[in-house]
Amino acid sequence: MTSSTNIGLERVLEALPHRPPFLLVDDVKDLVLGESCVGIKEVKPDEGYFKGHFPDYPIMPGVLIIEALAQTAGILLYWSLKDSIDFKSKLVVLAGVEKAKFRKSIFPGDTVELFVKRECFRHPIYKISGEAKVKGQTMVTATITAVMTSKKDK
Repeated sequence: MTSSTNIGLERVLEALPHRPPFLLVDDVKDLVLGESCVGIKEVKPDEGYFKGHFPDYPIMPGVLIIEALAQTAGILLYWSLKDSIDFKSKLVVLAGVEKAKFRKSIFPGDTVELFVKRECFRHPIYKISGEAKVKGQTMVTATITAVMTSKKDK
């Protein structure tokens, strides 16, 4: 795969080990291998966390927004590195979050664009900047560090 506009849910699922209800990226657009991409998250009113996260004023939990950015970063890493790394034996995990700023709330019905951009790729450590936007407005920003590790036998 070179650069792509929308990769679709099937390729998102190929890139990530996550599955519903913890899959937080529905699609990816504007994928530029080794550089950047934009994840899409449709925030549905029936998502389970809304039952307990301020039921009278449901907002998407900040930690899940960070996770959605991290999953989008994982997709960028997978498609950028899959020809040189055996992802059947490797796993990309969240290692750190820096400079997280939560500016506005994300609500049921919102479509979140999850912008991620390569900052530093030094195998096995990867630093990615992220920004979650709704209707062009910045909601959350953070810098994410991911590390590639070997999968262990269960």
